[in-house]
Amino acid sequence: MKLLWLCNNAPGVVRAHISGKEMSGVNWVDHVLEGLRMPLLMNVGEYSYEEVAEVAQNFPDLKLVLLRPGLNRSRVTFPLMKKTKNVYFDTSVMLDTGLLTEVVSKFGSERLLYSSCLPNYEPAGPLGLVMYADITDADRRAIFAENWLALENGIAWKTC
Repeated sequence: MKLLWLCNNAPGVVRAHISGKEMSGVNWVDHVLEGLRMPLLMNVGEYSYEEVAEVAQNFPDLKLVLLRPGLNRSRVTFPLMKKTKNVYFDTSVMLDTGLLTEVVSKFGSERLLYSSCLPNYEPAGPLGLVMYADITDADRRAIFAENWLALENGIAWKTC
């Protein structure tokens, strides 16, 4: 039934609103989202990094997008970036261009997604962060648009 609804309505992403303990055992994640290769949005305030890592490892084909990840908490985000390849991070609450430069130099820009968090936040901060970071124009294009387009274009609607 969930697959039929998704196929008929064709959303580009689904946001999780269940606890991490329930998440690892639900088969709609496995059979529906992972099968369609549809990104799953997760707000870091609602899930621990350990829960995110567990879901990422249990469902390696599922793309997880962490909202407001606080990449400035490098003690937890850097190991998560190192041990998972299917976790993406929005840039909305990064604190300085130096950190963005460090993340891109260590892990690449492929899993970073620009976010302004409108209407809750002013978009100038996150926009300036990406514009003035010491990264290449190709990295900027990836963060601003190409990474999201790759996620969106990867959704397997043809399986419906």
